[in-house]
Amino acid sequence: MWTAMQWGGTHGFRCLDFGRTDLDNRGLRDFKSRWGATEMPLIYSHLSDAPPRPARHLAMKALSRVIRSSPPIICRGLGELLYRRAAGRFA
Repeated sequence: MWTAMQWGGTHGFRCLDFGRTDLDNRGLRDFKSRWGATEMPLIYSHLSDAPPRPARHLAMKALSRVIRSSPPIICRGLGELLYRRAAGRFA
């Protein structure tokens, strides 16, 4: 991340999007704010009349807890696996 920030500064970029963070993730929000991040609300639109599925949200929260408490090697492996899976869905 630091290398990307340095590269961006060298190439004239003045803004970096640190990405979405759940409101209940106080630690990550504090980390980002120490870098000067400004929080902005995100507005979501749903193309379906069906409300978002709470079970999926709960599964993501559970997975997040597992990842946070895992050793770095496990986190890296899970990250690579999940990234490939997500990238394949949007390719």
